[in-house]
Amino acid sequence: MVLSTVFFLLGALIFLLGILIFREAPRQRVNLVVSMMLFFAGFGVVLGASGLLAGRQSLDSRAYAYFVRTFAYLWEFFFPCLLLFALLYPTENRLLSRMPSMVLVIFVPHAFHFLFALVSSQAGSQLEFAPVAERIAYSRPFLELIALFWRLIYRWHTSLFSFVNLAFAASSISLMWRGYVRTKVVTLRQQVVVVFSGIAVCLGLYGIAVLIPETFGKPVPLALRSTLMVLSLTIGSSAIAYSVVRYKFLDVRLIARRSVLYGVVSAIFIGAYLTVVQQLDRALRAFTGTETAIFETVFLVLALIMFQPLIGRLETYLEEYLMRHRSDYRNVLRRLSKDIVTVLDTDELSIRLLGSLKEALMANCGMLAVVDKRKQTLRVVDSFGIEKTALKHEPPATILADLASHTTLLSREEALSLLTGEKEREMMQQYLAAASASWVLPLVHHEDILGVLTLGEKILRTRFHSEDRQLLETLGSQLSVALKNSLLYKETLGKRLMEEELLFARKIQSAFLPREFPVLERFDLFGKNVPSRFVGGDYFDVVEAGAGKYLIAIADVAGKGVAAALLTSMVQASLRTQIMEAKPVREVVTTLNSLVVEMSAPEQFATLFLAQIDTGKMTLTYCNAGHCYPILAQGNGTAKLLSEGDLVLGVLKEASYSEHTVTLSPGELLVLYTDGVTEASGARGEEFGEERLVELLNHVPSSLGAKEVVGRIERAVLEFTGTGAVSDDMTVLALRVLV
Repeated sequence: MVLSTVFFLLGALIFLLGILIFREAPRQRVNLVVSMMLFFAGFGVVLGASGLLAGRQSLDSRAYAYFVRTFAYLWEFFFPCLLLFALLYPTENRLLSRMPSMVLVIFVPHAFHFLFALVSSQAGSQLEFAPVAERIAYSRPFLELIALFWRLIYRWHTSLFSFVNLAFAASSISLMWRGYVRTKVVTLRQQVVVVFSGIAVCLGLYGIAVLIPETFGKPVPLALRSTLMVLSLTIGSSAIAYSVVRYKFLDVRLIARRSVLYGVVSAIFIGAYLTVVQQLDRALRAFTGTETAIFETVFLVLALIMFQPLIGRLETYLEEYLMRHRSDYRNVLRRLSKDIVTVLDTDELSIRLLGSLKEALMANCGMLAVVDKRKQTLRVVDSFGIEKTALKHEPPATILADLASHTTLLSREEALSLLTGEKEREMMQQYLAAASASWVLPLVHHEDILGVLTLGEKILRTRFHSEDRQLLETLGSQLSVALKNSLLYKETLGKRLMEEELLFARKIQSAFLPREFPVLERFDLFGKNVPSRFVGGDYFDVVEAGAGKYLIAIADVAGKGVAAALLTSMVQASLRTQIMEAKPVREVVTTLNSLVVEMSAPEQFATLFLAQIDTGKMTLTYCNAGHCYPILAQGNGTAKLLSEGDLVLGVLKEASYSEHTVTLSPGELLVLYTDGVTEASGARGEEFGEERLVELLNHVPSSLGAKEVVGRIERAVLEFTGTGAVSDDMTVLALRVLV
């Protein structure tokens, strides 16, 4: 009974994995084939469990088991699906393009096999034609020949068709091995090794369970045969699941890979629970002699309480182990962000960038070209998958002029449609054709075109999904900053370099500050940054998180100039990337802390206040990493500081962070600010301070909107300084709860 339960659970998991892969890209042929392969494998596991369960029951159940074994031939469609998969992966075999009908031909033997099994389950090995022979003269020899032919086919069907499955599986393994030898992409080779190993073990167990006993005429017990068959299909499916989670097999997105991971953890918990409960149920029934349904409920509650910490720890361990591969987008972003900040040599940076993108995206070709400011031409810095001779020509940089206002990933057709000049469009078309480019990412810094990154199609012919676009656009933004920094480093010296650096940093800072604010239901929101002469690291952001939730952030990076601006850019990129994962704010801050520790200089750190607004529940959930305490003015002349906080970012990698929640009421006002407000110096050298700011907010009318509140704070600080200017960046973000 326990074994059957485990088998049913495994079958359900395999079904779910097939559905997940199919939903990821239903129009991709390789996804469809893998899904079918998993569906038939799951069907085989469930049938094995059903037959094993029925075989241990009454005679009626044994009849049911016979029915199950008859339709068990349906799962053997797993083998033609496997062969078709091997023809498509890792690259499509030329036989499929030459003979499209092969897709159907592959399934013919198993279709005939299944139909024959259905017929023979009714007729058996003997066909009785005696009544027909008595009615039709001279028909007996022909009918006896038909009966003989039927007996031969039936014997071949029952004894030898397993060798057809063996031939299909052996051909599949051979094709996958040839694909492994031919491919040069490291991640793809790792995927092939995992899937190849799983299928090889699957074939070995299938041979032990079916081929060897049928060859030597020594059938194995039903329980052993079913167990070996289930293990065979489970190991093959597990190899696919492991490759999905660990190596992004079939280019599955992060959220889907997490679903596989959490499904496995849940299955382990359910299997352990069912096994324990069945044993306890049997013991209690024997001891008390009564039904134990109420005890099962008690056991379930206790199991949830006892196993929850263990499940959480297991999920964390599995995620850290399985998602630490170099091709994982978070690791790519973390690694390249560090390179972009520290590497000033354009050629070296390009080589690192393209190498990582080749491994992460598995594109068949790519190129990075930068604008040569002296020649005003496009110079190819590095490429892969493209003949070097095809890119010798350096077209004029003017062909990119119309792309200066676009920083998103464009298809080849979209990029060409944006060019207004016929001559430029023709030159760009030739240039992209030489680069075998299907996708174009302009590298733009403040409408100054610095270069272009092109990519071909993916090796597996899968689509560029939202995670791919997010990664490319984030890296493109940071790469543009790095290219500009490299140009400044090479072209200017001394004071001129310093002035250009400050201007450059100011452009960086203004680029990632929001220019528009979302319209929030029941809230009014506005923020502003007042720059000083020396560029600081102030940053604020407002991002929609879905389901009526918004994230607001305000940060202050230590230092001035480009270093502070680049670190701020990295914080923003990581923050926006993590928003897609719907993490709690404390986990987002914890990840940001590790990122700042690993990728910044020892003397660099940052303060951050991150909060999530739930417009439906009217709550604010926040985490404060050493930032200035926000002020919550409650509309009745009283204001309080949200004084809960933790360590600043970038000091201690093991630092822990907590989150807190407050309920917001109509008329209340929340003000976030940087130390440029409270540390602004007056004529006598005293600071503006928290007390003045609190006193100011206590006298703000409840009818005043967020924009007017920010304007009033700005005017008060500038009047206090007596010079109409500030020595440090001043950033204020106000949130008014509407009545």
